[in-house]
Amino acid sequence: MASAEAPPQYKLLAVLSHVGHFGSGHYVSYVRPVGRSQWIEFDDTRVSAVAERVAVRGQFGGRHSPSHDARFGAAPNAYMLVYVREDASEDEPDASLLPSEVRAAFAKELGGRI
Repeated sequence: MASAEAPPQYKLLAVLSHVGHFGSGHYVSYVRPVGRSQWIEFDDTRVSAVAERVAVRGQFGGRHSPSHDARFGAAPNAYMLVYVREDASEDEPDASLLPSEVRAAFAKELGGRI
């Protein structure tokens, strides 16, 4: 009997969220870069580090949501989850492929860590 290969394991990489109603609202993205534990929130022009409970549990949505956004009268709802295989390469993408103005913006927001 041949040994079965273990199924691949995945780790949550990003949460795309909407707060509001079907006709209006606001979109926010949360990303945990591969190989890191810190979640980053992308909210329009603001980029900030947030706790996992904000990026993941806080996007549960509905009446059971632990968070509620008074600006839009609703709780945030994750509408897309992005996973990466744990055995995928943890090499950082080549930042030189980004346009210089994007690299400069990231460097400014991340304190030069790009």
